Amino acid sequence: MCGENREMGTKVSETEAEKGIDSLLQLCMKAGRLVCGIEASVRLISRKKVYMLIYSEDLAQNTREKILNKCKEIGIPVYCYSTKQKLGRLFNRRETGILSISDRNFASGIMKKLANRTENETNWEV
Repeated sequence: MCGENREMGTKVSETEAEKGIDSLLQLCMKAGRLVCGIEASVRLISRKKVYMLIYSEDLAQNTREKILNKCKEIGIPVYCYSTKQKLGRLFNRRETGILSISDRNFASGIMKKLANRTENETNWEV
């Protein structure tokens, strides 16, 4: 399946979009602006230091509701992306279901990449 790149008017395959998102997430981690895990994310959210939150497709319903409610209160954009296993592998860790981005510029770039994905994928903001 292909999504359309709105700026260029060209087709972008799902795997290309995912590679772009993955590379931005890895760069964000190297810069120290990405936090993995629910506890660390909740701490950053309560300090209002999160500009974007990503949760995995297979995150437990209770955990998802807890984190989404917290983000909704503060107005943090939330996106669903990938699975716990794939996200963990991306950062050479065990499975992780929550990623918090604590840099405005990284968050903006990742949100643009997520917006370029196909319409069939789960992609929404709070």
